[in-house]
Amino acid sequence: MSAAAKGLLGAKLFANLTRGFLISIGTFSVWWGMSTYPIFWHDSRLEHAADSIINGERFKTEILQALLANSDPEPAWARPETLRSIAIIQLSLVEQAIFAEKSKPPAPVINQLSTSIRRALSAAPADPLLWIMLFLSKRLEDDHSEEDFACLRMSYHVGPHEGWVASRRNSIVLGRFTKLPQDLAEEAVTEFKDLVVSGYYNTAVRILLGPGWPIHELLLHRLEDAPEAARRRFAQTADRLGYEIAVPGIVQADPRPWQ
Repeated sequence: MSAAAKGLLGAKLFANLTRGFLISIGTFSVWWGMSTYPIFWHDSRLEHAADSIINGERFKTEILQALLANSDPEPAWARPETLRSIAIIQLSLVEQAIFAEKSKPPAPVINQLSTSIRRALSAAPADPLLWIMLFLSKRLEDDHSEEDFACLRMSYHVGPHEGWVASRRNSIVLGRFTKLPQDLAEEAVTEFKDLVVSGYYNTAVRILLGPGWPIHELLLHRLEDAPEAARRRFAQTADRLGYEIAVPGIVQADPRPWQ
């Protein structure tokens, strides 16, 4: 066989091998996509539900239970977002149970929640919301202690100025203000001011009139050195919502000047 014929045969063989390799890759990709699509689709449902819960949306207990029932309780492989979503949904279910039954859930439920949150934290240790959730779960345990406040410190450490986290964290922390260590009490009051300065006026009004009301004078006093524009918008927001709040340095216009 001539050298040219050998070269042509070798080229054909290489082309066939390349074609077979590419076909194998394509077949594997199709198989992979078909086998993993249900997983990613279910994960996207979990993440959508978790994001909605964070944004204040309420779900029926049956819906959340169904989402978790179709999830692997101990996934060998899962994205951090999925683990986080499972933990958020479990916490929501526990909170719903507490609200409905007016009592603390049984120990196995609390332990399962704590395990789920810790698993999510192992995948995303810099998530400030997960540290808040771990604090809440530890407060449900029978052997909780002052050391649990370390979870709140970690939340402030890894996410000190994240507005969407601060708006939830501040409500939780101020609701326990009388039991806070001094450093966390200072963090909470400063965070309230930061919410106002950052333009979270509706959230700040809701917090002030809710969990922050027992110390509302302290919270309002902290606003004295906030920019005037922020203080004025905060007062206007409260007025628009039907509340009259004495914001330092802001004189509200008389709503009935003709009297």
